[in-house]
Amino acid sequence: MDVMHNLARFVASLQDAEYSTAASPFNLSVKYRGDDSVYFGWPLPRGQYITSTGLQDPGFGSGPIEFSDIEWVSVHAVPRHHPNSESYRAKFLCFSDAVRSIDGVSISAEVVTYHGV
Repeated sequence: MDVMHNLARFVASLQDAEYSTAASPFNLSVKYRGDDSVYFGWPLPRGQYITSTGLQDPGFGSGPIEFSDIEWVSVHAVPRHHPNSESYRAKFLCFSDAVRSIDGVSISAEVVTYHGV
């Protein structure tokens, strides 16, 4: 299956899981191709931000993002700015199950990562 399609599925599953419960927001980290920095943030807001080639500008200051620019994206098992909770852990495990079959996804107890090619 196409790499961009796999990343789109990963991001769509992330957005679905994020808004499935009232648990703390997911803790994300993203690495872009050609950029040495790793950026920490949160999932997309609700709505239609996913396109066939990337993400529309969600208003976080990053502008639109092409899937081809993403080297990897990780969802961490522990929230960044909120206390850990059973509801966050359940949401993380549900997300892990939803993306397990997507090519390019690696899963550990600490993080779920999509590695672009």
